[in-house]
Amino acid sequence: KNLTIASDFFDIPTFTSKFSGSNNLIIASLNVQSIQSKYNSLNSLLDSWNTYNVPVHILALQEVWHIPHPELLPFSGFKLIHKSRPRGRGGGIGFLIRNNINCKIIENLSPFVPYVFESLTVEITLNDNKKYSCTSIYRSPNPPNAMSRRSEEHTSELQSHSDLVCRL
Repeated sequence: KNLTIASDFFDIPTFTSKFSGSNNLIIASLNVQSIQSKYNSLNSLLDSWNTYNVPVHILALQEVWHIPHPELLPFSGFKLIHKSRPRGRGGGIGFLIRNNINCKIIENLSPFVPYVFESLTVEITLNDNKKYSCTSIYRSPNPPNAMSRRSEEHTSELQSHSDLVCRL
């Protein structure tokens, strides 16, 4: 099969309309700005996709923020995998992955430097034993200090990450 990668922005009704009934692997991305405060809304979105037969398999998340008790955030049909800053507001990345998809974190492709380059890479194995790697990356728009140095560090980390992925 050919792999088609698109990086389009959709509002929720357009996304739902476009992908309803699709047989393709669908990976979406969403900046949640605190998964705890958006928990009910995010669950409603997932329920809506299920109702309208939108088979999102993986939802990459940015800005999950600190999650002290992830076990208190159950998502129907999905498992939450995440990395967050040790405390405070902002940042953090993760995935919601359908329960029927096997996955594991790839630590050497998941550098996490708070405020500079926050990433999480997972390897997923589908029912046909095909394996894919998915990465969620977040760069803080307001690094705490030395903004140009942080921007250069982010660019360097992104290049290193890209080089590692391309060698696989």
